[in-house]
Formats: sequence, C-alpha cells, structure tokens
Amino acid sequence: AKDELWQALFEDPRQWWDNRKSKKNSKAPDFKHKDSGDALWVTGYDTPPWVHQKLLELPPPPEGPGGAGGFSAPASPPPPAPSGGNEPFPDDPPF
Repeated sequence: AKDELWQALFEDPRQWWDNRKSKKNSKAPDFKHKDSGDALWVTGYDTPPWVHQKLLELPPPPEGPGGAGGFSAPASPPPPAPSGGNEPFPDDPPF
C-alpha cells in the first residue's frame, strides 16, 4: 500500500519526480515515480504520520524539465582554476 511507496521514495528519491514546488493543480501528486507512475500526496488521507518528519530530511529537488524537480545525485565539484591566469590549459596545443 502507500506505506511501501513512501518507504521507496525515502530509500531512493532519485527515482521520483518531486512536484511540490511546480504544482499548477492542487489535485496533482506531490511525488510521482519516474518508471511506474505511482503517485503520492503529502496531504493524502492515507499518508502515514511518519512521512512529514522524513520529508524534512530530503534534499531540495533541482529544477527539472517542465519545472518538475527530479532528485539527482550530488553534483561533482568544479575542477580547480589554473593559478596565475596565463598558464595553458592541459589540452591546449603548444605554440
């Protein structure tokens, strides 16, 4: 039932679309599974009481296509900038 779906969301949130910030219709689901289409509503009558506390532990979703945020893995840090400013980049051919 819904308990298992909520557990699946918290176990692997990257498999779910997070629509909470982009909902244009209040009847649309707050979360939707990317493959199965299973839907969850935070304020649903069958939402377990423990869900609200666990939602506070989820990272904020990035903005995805169409405004729906999909959870993703943490981004890699950018490579360090070259020091000095006049040094060639490693892939630049010598002149």
